[in-house]
Amino acid sequence: MTGATGTIGRALLPLLQNDTTLTIRAATRHPHRQESTERLEWVRFDWDAPDDIDEIVMGVNRLFILPPPATHPLPMITRVLERAAAEGVGHVVLLSTLGADFEPGFAFGRWAREGEHAVAASGLPYTVLRPNSYMTNFLTTQRPDPDGALRLPWKDGATSFIDPADAAAVAACVLRRPDGHAGATYELTGPEALDLGAVAAALSAATGAPIHYRNVTLADAATRLTDRGVPDAMVTAFGELHQVMASGARRRTTDTVLRMTGQPPRTFAAFAARHADAWRELVPSETASIS
Repeated sequence: MTGATGTIGRALLPLLQNDTTLTIRAATRHPHRQESTERLEWVRFDWDAPDDIDEIVMGVNRLFILPPPATHPLPMITRVLERAAAEGVGHVVLLSTLGADFEPGFAFGRWAREGEHAVAASGLPYTVLRPNSYMTNFLTTQRPDPDGALRLPWKDGATSFIDPADAAAVAACVLRRPDGHAGATYELTGPEALDLGAVAAALSAATGAPIHYRNVTLADAATRLTDRGVPDAMVTAFGELHQVMASGARRRTTDTVLRMTGQPPRTFAAFAARHADAWRELVPSETASIS
């Protein structure tokens, strides 16, 4: 599996390790920082280093591909698939994104769609997973500012955010028992569509912090990214994503998580409560000192 130390990989790996019939090969750029065991082998893989491909496909029966969050990953995905086909890999699970089929779409979706086309053209049995925007983004790239403001140009657009743990649970189901999933594309969402006002309210309820949503312009959002050193191509890609989010095009919900795992997808309120400590610094000191 690629992306083993990322958001999805960290959630997926324990689920696969719970299946004692599996031997896992997990890829990372820094395998020396990890500990291999009898059933878990860490190997080196870097999307920018084609020579690493053999490490992740030789002797592998099922392959989980999590493409890098960068521009135009298709050439490397194609190389991986070519080697996987040559090695006789039995099934490929590709992590894509919800909206990859939108027209005219958005850059991240178009790049993901190219990966989907490559997997379908490889001749290998495959399954595509299209998760919606991750709840964990509010811990990182969409984190509230120190004043508690969620500053994004999403207007009142709602999104069915998904907990990465649920996306990983579906991936584990397919990887453990791929029969019946060949050629399938699954859209993965949370149980409800929330706009950022509702997201801010959930974060406030979980933390006691005065978190609120402040709509900004696309130009303001682009400037913030540029000031952080984000490359121009990615700034443009995020601008397209912002417009999709503002439109509400990613608000629909599916029952895929429940059907595949037998458990309903986690709510945003539950996610916020579980990670409340991550936003504790937003609580005013006079409030935080009260117990």
